[in-house]
Amino acid sequence: MSDPAVNQLARVALFDGLATSDLEVIAGFLQPESYTAGRIIVEQGTAGYVFYVIRKGEAEIIQSGKVLGALDAGDFFGEISLMSDDGKRTATVVARSDVELWAMFGTNFRELLAKHAAVGSALQDAVSRRLSGA
Repeated sequence: MSDPAVNQLARVALFDGLATSDLEVIAGFLQPESYTAGRIIVEQGTAGYVFYVIRKGEAEIIQSGKVLGALDAGDFFGEISLMSDDGKRTATVVARSDVELWAMFGTNFRELLAKHAAVGSALQDAVSRRLSGA
């Protein structure tokens, strides 16, 4: 695992247990993005086409004006809009600090789910927890 992205992905709980070759494929799907502190990354109610994994920094989850929690390195967001029927963002995510992200577009996200049942199952569990408020 000489690719830094693959090394970092191996430490993301969502991808736990995947082979290096699978992590290399996932790394190929990812595009780096950066946001400065205070900037909105995604906005509640808008169409969601991208899944994100935080590489560095912290972000805040806000729903209907209420802060629900924080995200940091290794956390992910954006899966709900990609997995729901309406495709809308259920919360706003704002950079708390300067943030570096990996972005994965919906087509690649769906390919990931189709090829890796364990990742799909982990994402379904995460969606259930997030929608239930747990």
